[in-house]
Amino acid sequence: FLANLLGVKPKLGSLLASGASICGVSAVVSVAGGIEASESQIAYASATILLFDALTIFLYPAVGHFLGLSDFVFGVWSGLTMFSTGPVTAAGFAYSATAGEWATLTKLTRNIFIGAVTIIYVLLYSHVRATPKVEASTSRLSQLTRLWTDFPKFFTGFIVMMILGNTVLSSTTVESLDNASNWLFLIAFVGLGLDLRIEKLRSAGLIPFLVVLVNLLLLSTLVLGFLLVAT
Repeated sequence: FLANLLGVKPKLGSLLASGASICGVSAVVSVAGGIEASESQIAYASATILLFDALTIFLYPAVGHFLGLSDFVFGVWSGLTMFSTGPVTAAGFAYSATAGEWATLTKLTRNIFIGAVTIIYVLLYSHVRATPKVEASTSRLSQLTRLWTDFPKFFTGFIVMMILGNTVLSSTTVESLDNASNWLFLIAFVGLGLDLRIEKLRSAGLIPFLVVLVNLLLLSTLVLGFLLVAT
């Protein structure tokens, strides 16, 4: 809503919204595949999310201690409003062990929605790209074909690995795959960094950054207020 209100391009707005709402850069990359976002849009959204990750990992514990928040309130607050899982975990355990456990649990629960949101974006942008005049007999088939074409195929692998990790694979194998995943994710970030150009960020302007900033301030304030009243 904020992105549309302030004139941010729809695809960039969608990437920023998904990254800020679910699980940071992972959500940005997941949604990007389904909406055919450009590399510059992915790079800008990722850089913006990472910048806020770097800031909030220090600011949240400082604010929490200043306000004297309980371990439970701080953990749930950071888990619901910070962007990426790593910074949430770090900020939570920097506050206290109990806060870290609540923060991690809350954030992982929030991450579950990445699949549903990715599918919703695929459906939304498939509808936008759809040809308005389609034969009635072939419209349903065309929609299904277009949905499969736009659908990020790696999400299927995500589901398969989740099932295998909880059923067939041993803990040692899961740990090895997790280590490999971290290295591959690092390589992906290097690729994003190499593609990031300062002139591209300048051309996008400060408005997308301000959209994310306003979103974070509003959401964190509302969630914290609710938690303080509820507890």
